[in-house]
Amino acid sequence: IDARELQQLAFALLGIVFVLEGLIDLINTGLRILAMRGFDASEAWMRQYGWPQLLTEIATILLGIALVLGSRGLVECLRRLRGRGVPPAQEAEADA
Repeated sequence: IDARELQQLAFALLGIVFVLEGLIDLINTGLRILAMRGFDASEAWMRQYGWPQLLTEIATILLGIALVLGSRGLVECLRRLRGRGVPPAQEAEADA
């Protein structure tokens, strides 16, 4: 396994962790919303905590899916960015 494949595997694994964490938190928030339905304060709680929490969890899941599905493209993009940075030391010495 070369460095590119290892980096792709790491991004995909990180994406899986994000998806699982987001799903667990989404289920937890969903159960909390169902439990609070009968209370008077449930509407205020949803505005202040419920909706922002749900949106954060959905964003985490989407980020995880993007990491899993786009890990190869992300690795290639990072490789190209590294290649366009500061020139290697040998080239800099030859020009001086």
